[in-house]
Amino acid sequence: MNMKEMNGFTLAEVLVTIMVIGVLCVMIIPPLMTNTAQQEHITVYKKAVAILGHAIEQSYALDGEDASCFTGAKFVHLMTRKLNLATHVGNTVYTADGIKFTVQDSGGDCTTDGPNSKIVCAVVDVDTNGDKGPNKTTEAVNSVYDQFTISVYPRRVEPATQAQRDVLYMTGRHRNR
Repeated sequence: MNMKEMNGFTLAEVLVTIMVIGVLCVMIIPPLMTNTAQQEHITVYKKAVAILGHAIEQSYALDGEDASCFTGAKFVHLMTRKLNLATHVGNTVYTADGIKFTVQDSGGDCTTDGPNSKIVCAVVDVDTNGDKGPNKTTEAVNSVYDQFTISVYPRRVEPATQAQRDVLYMTGRHRNR
């Protein structure tokens, strides 16, 4: 059989094809991984806001207690009664699914304006993946990390910054993809 009659690819053609595929993978996979991690942090952040808001609403509906004078001890007590917790240390609570909530005592009384108060009762720092890295605060819509801050009012919770509000509600500039 003559070599010219054989059909197929040469070794050089196969190697070039594999190199092109490798270069494409190097260019495409890192942004995909970053976007996936950001989406995971956003999803857990939305869950954390919902969990904290629901715990406060449930406390008010069932026990008549809102988040006014929200101290670290009261926060831990509220969270242990309303959530499935893994553990708590001081003013920090870890949920069973790995979310870390840390309350900063406000020291102020937020009951003067009633349920629609504009006075913050407390600030809660949320780490969407517990103590794992990168442990950076999200400060812009296009660079989402694992730490967020939530402002606690007597009967509601909200993101503490405009950028985090934009992340939560997906408004503002579109994130890089």
